[in-house]
Amino acid sequence: MGSLISQGGVKLDTKEQKNHVLRLFLQFIQKYMPLNEAVIASLGGEGREAKIWQESGISADNGWVIERQKSHSDKLIRESPYHYVSSLRKFPKAFRAISGSKRQIDAFHLDLCGTIEPAVEKARRIVLHVAKGRGRCLAVTVADARRNLSVENFPAIEKKLQRMLGFRYERLKSSLASEHSASNGLGVIRELGFFYHMILLLKFYGRYALPDKVYRYGYVSYSSGAPFPMRTYFFHFSKKSVRGTDASFAKQLYTLWLKQELLSPSQPLPEKQRKQEKPEMSKYPKLESIVKAVGGDAEAEFKQLTSAASRSDETAKFQQFMQQLSELVTKFSSAGIVSAEPNGGKPQKELQPVRPSRPTKPNGCKRIPHGAIDKLLPNGDKLNAQLNLIYAAAEGAKALKEAKIGLIRKLKLSRKKKGGNMIGGLLARTQGKHRKNFLVRLQGHDPSLINEQLAAAYSAMSGQAVTVDELRAEAVE
Repeated sequence: MGSLISQGGVKLDTKEQKNHVLRLFLQFIQKYMPLNEAVIASLGGEGREAKIWQESGISADNGWVIERQKSHSDKLIRESPYHYVSSLRKFPKAFRAISGSKRQIDAFHLDLCGTIEPAVEKARRIVLHVAKGRGRCLAVTVADARRNLSVENFPAIEKKLQRMLGFRYERLKSSLASEHSASNGLGVIRELGFFYHMILLLKFYGRYALPDKVYRYGYVSYSSGAPFPMRTYFFHFSKKSVRGTDASFAKQLYTLWLKQELLSPSQPLPEKQRKQEKPEMSKYPKLESIVKAVGGDAEAEFKQLTSAASRSDETAKFQQFMQQLSELVTKFSSAGIVSAEPNGGKPQKELQPVRPSRPTKPNGCKRIPHGAIDKLLPNGDKLNAQLNLIYAAAEGAKALKEAKIGLIRKLKLSRKKKGGNMIGGLLARTQGKHRKNFLVRLQGHDPSLINEQLAAAYSAMSGQAVTVDELRAEAVE
């Protein structure tokens, strides 16, 4: 027998970790819809998954098992109440014939007993139905020690991933290497290959089924009688598909891939922590006016108290105390004992406006008139700066802010607001009606800069697919 581990007070046998993953997938589905209403299907499993479904209350009409091996299928038909299909290729047609054209699949477990690479085209049709379902849950299980086409074709796959992800590729590779043992370089290659083929699997007619949640499990399965490394990935899809390029979608998938660390079946599903409500002074207007009237240390201490309460487990008690105190202040105010007005209701002296001091000029900073930034950047440097701003804007607001600050510092511009406007003008002159002129200048400077990376950046910024050919045609019109 294998050793036992504990999960929520339940003892789990390490030799049955595959079963734990199957149960975790049902818990994953249950986060998005009632389990007894879910239409669920599975490829493989040798009847193990069907048994767990029965234990969990999946009805006979809502379960579908796909098994091509005759020895296993006979047992499934005999012992399982669920619908049976002999192959992944036949499943969509059989499902439509019995369930009707309007019904979708809420969850699917693609248990390939090998790798995903040979099954991408067959599985894509099924994933399309899952992405349109109510549950929108997909699990993919792959063996981590079988012959793998990604390993054999890795140089070509690596080049494609490098073009799609840019600098993120090395980050992804490094993060996966830290999860695998130092001697298991093939494990990193297998997962990179899986990542690439998931991009292909989730693409439908120029659109992508975009996951909003990705969980990755690594474990050892003894289902074949010997220890065998396996990986199972859980995906939950957004309601709407997204349009874009392989590169833009790969960047979004990359972010989700590393958002959650590699999990063990012994760990429960990650739960999103609920933020505690932060008490606000504005909820207690009478008390707030008194604290402001007193000012000084009293106001500072009150702010510290509200801040500490928002981080503690005593928030509910604090809220109750504040409410009672506020009611007491109101009562005393109406009786004339305490005035809720600053200075006890006495008129305050009118404050004279303070003339702001002129900002000092930092050492080494240049003061330049608005629009003169072109004088600081020769044509080539200006184009490179604009390209960097485009790539940063495509990545997100945070990256764009960092790129702007970096350029302001490089040019030693004073007055951040004006400097920010100047840098913003550089980016603006690459968009909309100005894009053609920018592309013409870029073509004249270095035609190789109009490439897949630039097309992907424009696609991400506009939300519409932009191809390299379109950009090149625009540059010569």
